[in-house]
Amino acid sequence: MHKIFILGYSESFISLLLETLKVNGIVKDIVIVKNTEVKEQYPFRPAVTSVEIINSAQWRHVTSSDRFVFGVGSPSVKRKVFESFRESHGITKENFLSVRHPFNVTASSALIGKGCYCEPSVILSPFSSIGFGVTINRGVTIGHHTVIKDFATIYPGTHIAGHCVIEEGVHIGMGTSVFNNVKIGAGSVIGGGSTVTEDIPGGVTAWGSPCKIIKSADHAG
Repeated sequence: MHKIFILGYSESFISLLLETLKVNGIVKDIVIVKNTEVKEQYPFRPAVTSVEIINSAQWRHVTSSDRFVFGVGSPSVKRKVFESFRESHGITKENFLSVRHPFNVTASSALIGKGCYCEPSVILSPFSSIGFGVTINRGVTIGHHTVIKDFATIYPGTHIAGHCVIEEGVHIGMGTSVFNNVKIGAGSVIGGGSTVTEDIPGGVTAWGSPCKIIKSADHAG
């Protein structure tokens, strides 16, 4: 049995991830790799058989059978975690597992990339496509022929209609509705509760109903 390494450390995110691993029957040989000081006891740990917590400085060797999942949900942090461990340990996208709660509905034609995490009550419609390292929280609907690209994070209760394109590293806040044929550019942040009826360019912050840009890429710093 290979070990599963959780890379990155967000306590609330990992508590949900461990529960999802548990309902999928994965309850041992789990290692959390932190890049901060290690606590003696993980406060949110569910009843799993074996969870080890180590500091990234203690982790030296990666075997061909090891598998990895992200322990954070932030798009920018996921990317940094991946790039850091790729450089230090030679990890590739192919080494990652996708973790999905069994209480989801996934069309047989949906494509799901490596390193994804789906909470309960997610619907992936026919011919939807989910990229590497995407996080989809509970109660999210992804419409038909919609593409979600690498490292995006979709927060709870969001509904994305058909033929949409969500570019890399996009953050879509809780309870957002995205209408048909909309494209959201790379790295943009959509505030919770928004109604997105038109394309949003990359690198901006947008919010509202209808959704409007409130911080442009030129003023993002």
